[in-house]
Amino acid sequence: MPERPACESQMKNETSTGLLATLLLLYNGQVCLAAPLWSDFSGAYVAGRGFTLDPDQQRTVSLEYASGYTWGDTFTYLDTTFFRGDERAYSLFGETAARWSLMESDEDRPQKVLTDVLVSTSLEFGSGTVETFTLGPSVDLNLPAFDYLALGLMRRESLNRSGFNNSDGWQFVPTWSLTIPVGRSEWVIDGFAKWIFATDHSDYHPNFQFNPQIKYNIGKHLSGADRRVYLGVEYYYWSNKYGVKSSPAVDSDQHAVSFLAKYHF
Repeated sequence: MPERPACESQMKNETSTGLLATLLLLYNGQVCLAAPLWSDFSGAYVAGRGFTLDPDQQRTVSLEYASGYTWGDTFTYLDTTFFRGDERAYSLFGETAARWSLMESDEDRPQKVLTDVLVSTSLEFGSGTVETFTLGPSVDLNLPAFDYLALGLMRRESLNRSGFNNSDGWQFVPTWSLTIPVGRSEWVIDGFAKWIFATDHSDYHPNFQFNPQIKYNIGKHLSGADRRVYLGVEYYYWSNKYGVKSSPAVDSDQHAVSFLAKYHF
């Protein structure tokens, strides 16, 4: 079972998590001194049930920031999840990532299937001993119907050697988005998958996450073509959650369905 910290240790962990998140944001600010070519900041509320190895019902407030530059792009998010019926009132988890392009600027990129090759890094952080660094190559693909499709192959390394984070290994991560116009507005289907297919420790098992969102933009019905206010559903499948092998004694295969509301500032 994953570590469940007591309240005192949880407060200490979350204090250090807050300091770490602040340092990461300051670091991204230093890295991205140049004005971004584009940026996006959004907030979301997700509430649902069907979670395993944690309370069945959860509510999450999520903040996301993405930006693009001539050298690549960045992405940072922070989830605050609130529980019912658990010794933890809430927990934090987030990730900050940057990708550096290895291709020179090319006006014909939009006409190619392979639009970019990049070096990707990320840092996972949050409550407990979850700090993990990833590094590896990624590619951006231009396929019909997709707004974007990125594939990443990453090496995972725990930063908590004295803790309970044994997720060292290799992961494959696709992210995607596609838009389907409907009348005055559109449906958006986006999300990610994470397949940790090779692990270094026998007590942490390979696992697979699949997290799509299906949402409709009601913003265009409210106040204009540029407003993005989404309502929809999120499905979160996670086999062998936390690397715990599912068995008749411990069901660690998650099938969670949640209501989603998201606003882009």
